[in-house]
Amino acid sequence: MSAATEIAAQLRATGKRMTVQREQVLDLLDATAGPVDAAELHLLAQQYEPVMSLSTIYRNLQVLVDLGAVTTVDLGDGHTRYALRHATEAHHLVCDQCSRVIEFDSPLVHQLCEALAQEHCFVLRDLHLVLRGHCNGQHETCLIEHAPFDQPV
Repeated sequence: MSAATEIAAQLRATGKRMTVQREQVLDLLDATAGPVDAAELHLLAQQYEPVMSLSTIYRNLQVLVDLGAVTTVDLGDGHTRYALRHATEAHHLVCDQCSRVIEFDSPLVHQLCEALAQEHCFVLRDLHLVLRGHCNGQHETCLIEHAPFDQPV
């Protein structure tokens, strides 16, 4: 069973209304490799459902965020992206040169944040780490030569 199907079933089980468009948006998000903005999702939707408008995408994303099925992702570039809410929080590495986004999860990040929260008597509501840098030319879309991290640019 796909993550989108599981989320839709959970929403139905709690009495939430699942329209065809909401299920399609969940399926599209499930098919993406990482967080996407509404325009990217709309382009993807056009391949399968050409009549789905961008405003329909936005409305359904907002409803799914309100229901807790979808989370917003801020990568620090002014664009709101969306992803299915998973049991574990995803974090992101973002290349400033080629815009590549690498999603990762690390128990070390969670342990550190829990320790910091406990040390400062703080209750975490959300945890999302975004690390910005560059691919160091190791990715085919990032062909720019970079100085090593430990040397000034």
